[in-house]
Amino acid sequence: MGPYRGAQADLLRVPWADANCLQVPGEPGDAHEDDFVLLADAFVTGWHAAATLAGVEPGDTVAVFGGGTIGLLSAYSALLRGARVVYCVDRVDARLDKAGEIGAVPIDFRRGDPVEQIREDRARAGLPLGEDKLGGVDKVVDAVGFQAADRERPDQERPDQVIADAARLVNPTGAIAVAGVYPDKDLHPRPGATTHEDLVAPWGTLFGKGVAVRFGRTHDRRYTRLLRDLVVSGRARPGVIVTHHGSLDDAPELYQRFDRREDGVIKAVLHP
Repeated sequence: MGPYRGAQADLLRVPWADANCLQVPGEPGDAHEDDFVLLADAFVTGWHAAATLAGVEPGDTVAVFGGGTIGLLSAYSALLRGARVVYCVDRVDARLDKAGEIGAVPIDFRRGDPVEQIREDRARAGLPLGEDKLGGVDKVVDAVGFQAADRERPDQERPDQVIADAARLVNPTGAIAVAGVYPDKDLHPRPGATTHEDLVAPWGTLFGKGVAVRFGRTHDRRYTRLLRDLVVSGRARPGVIVTHHGSLDDAPELYQRFDRREDGVIKAVLHP
């Protein structure tokens, strides 16, 4: 919350709570607790990526690169908005399994070029009578950012990997939503990366296809009431992506396991 640090603590000071907070029904620990916790950040970000940046509409075909919390909830939001099919690209088994659980089609890029895998699936699926056949998808969400893995050298990073794949995959006049993080500098680069993360994008391909590329931070208050009401009505259950619970004392270990992609840790909810 701006300059106020320590949001994961036993007690939390909330300046201007009358503007920032949202009333929700129920009691702590009830069936909707995980759903409501995700209204604080991840669900609104996923919805923003799918609804506002990508502009997913009923009947769209969608690909989401990245099966972490934001990627999964972007895929989930696209399905809520009526997408015909949503592909979720990752290489972590637990994430791919979770993508399938929420109704997306998991694409494991360890098995080959994800763009070609999706194109092959689209060719098998066929199209409604009268439609011209296009080889890609209508909307793409980048939920990875600058720390994307280089598929040819998986132990190294390639900041432009996802945007390059997205440019190849998106259909003409489609849209690409960039929800992943692209900072000016990476102060702790991984092997094969540099501190300067200049993004090289295939602008010619994107221009030639007439593709809209949208970045933008999430304005949480724009969506929280809508998403709360979707949860209360039973239409949305974003808490399905929560895989672990723990206390504040468990937080360091859970973060480490998440960072190492171990034990199926996708999203952990902490209980002070």
